[in-house]
Amino acid sequence: MSFRSSRPVVLARAMVAEVTQNHLTFMAGSLAFYAFLSLIPLFLLSFIAASVVGGEAFADQITALFNSTLTGSARELLADALTDSSGQTGASVLGIATLLWSALKLFRGLDIAFDAVYGVRDVKSLPKQLRDALVVLAGVALGVVAVVLTGGVLAFVPDLPIPLLGRLSPLYLVVGLTFVFFPVYYFVPDVDVSATEVLPGTVLSAIGWALTQFAFQIYVSYAGQYTAYGIVGGVLLVLIWLYYSCLVLLFGAVTNVVLAGRSSYLDEGNTVDGPSLFDVEESDRWRW
Repeated sequence: MSFRSSRPVVLARAMVAEVTQNHLTFMAGSLAFYAFLSLIPLFLLSFIAASVVGGEAFADQITALFNSTLTGSARELLADALTDSSGQTGASVLGIATLLWSALKLFRGLDIAFDAVYGVRDVKSLPKQLRDALVVLAGVALGVVAVVLTGGVLAFVPDLPIPLLGRLSPLYLVVGLTFVFFPVYYFVPDVDVSATEVLPGTVLSAIGWALTQFAFQIYVSYAGQYTAYGIVGGVLLVLIWLYYSCLVLLFGAVTNVVLAGRSSYLDEGNTVDGPSLFDVEESDRWRW
């Protein structure tokens, strides 16, 4: 058996072909933008609702928790939104509208990407679209919450009575993300898949998100020394983090498709006759 025909090489070539031919790097950028627009108001609305009950003490605890995962400018904006009454009202109204619009776009983008990877052309029914939208929104939101909260807990590792808990927190994060992402990979594809079939991509995405969180936390720990770009730099940093996180999420779907033998690129490297995001004939199907 030649090197080019060995199974690992064939699988790797099929994965690269799926990513490039389905323009998943482009899709990851779109998903990152809509995830940014949806998750920011989601965080603010949750914190505002809780701060109304918990008061200023709660706001102080929240801002302290995010000291290790947010830049200085971002922490100031969060504190203002939690404590200022006018800021709470304005953020609530604008946040709800932005959340609904961006969450819909986030779901549509992920749905289109999954359909392209799985070679699906049929239009989903409305009930299935609504169910998948809730699964996607909950999965991505819980994933980001788990990543951010883990970073906050790690900041207090020296104060934990059992140091081992701090060292094992990355493992807890991977396990938690695996449970969070499993419904996304199981329900969103518009094909019949088994639980074991979607498990490899789910675990890979969980590990990938944990690694991006680790890299993000390292950067943030040194970001205070370089504040020339202020809030703009913080926004760009979050967008870059979301971009790689979304790319990892899409690559998990590619992994499931290739390992399950569903990819046409496994057939001696021939191109797949599946839907493309830029097919003129499929413009109505893939329209945003």
